[in-house]
Amino acid sequence: VWPVPDTFRLRAEVTQGVRAHDGIIAKLAADLVGRFGRFTLSLGPRFVVGDAAAMHLDFDVPVAATLVNPVLAPYRASSGPRSAGATATVSYDWSDAWQSLGYVRYDRLIAAAAASPIVRRVGTADELTV
Repeated sequence: VWPVPDTFRLRAEVTQGVRAHDGIIAKLAADLVGRFGRFTLSLGPRFVVGDAAAMHLDFDVPVAATLVNPVLAPYRASSGPRSAGATATVSYDWSDAWQSLGYVRYDRLIAAAAASPIVRRVGTADELTV
């Protein structure tokens, strides 16, 4: 949805797992967009929430896993906020049919996701995607 055409964009995306889990993840985004000739730049915040099934897959630590890796403690993630962050994108239109795109995204895991021993003891709450 473009509340301000070609300048401000809002998006929502809901996905459901079909193989590893049947959880649901919702992603919310808002972007300021600028067009400069063949280039398009966008920048905006991101927010992600997940239901229990989606959160369990990525952040749970079963008791059996703690026997193999004593650094981890048993943990059961709850549904709710997963991450908050921002994305910057640049694209170049070669033609009406061809476009190159690059982006950088930063996410900070929050709430039950950040509290997981996987994040606290092995990983990091700061996620960078290029």
